[in-house]
Amino acid sequence: MNIRIVYADPIRDLLGIEQEHLAVSAPVPTVQSVIYQLVARGGRWADAFAHPGRTVLSAVNRQVVRRDHPLLPGDVLALFPPGAGA
Repeated sequence: MNIRIVYADPIRDLLGIEQEHLAVSAPVPTVQSVIYQLVARGGRWADAFAHPGRTVLSAVNRQVVRRDHPLLPGDVLALFPPGAGA
């Protein structure tokens, strides 16, 4: 299943990309499973999403959602810090 991920500042600056298409590998895809998949890349990805004290919010198709929100093919997932908007 493929989704599009959009990154907001300062996450975008840390990762060096604005957006990407991702083939989700989880059997039951959720926002959290995508974040785990990104963290597994290591390096700057782990720092962006697994750093203690760093809060990352999410929106799917412009609707703010919790991390247990299920994902469907073609969804657009935005990852952003508090105060950045969706």
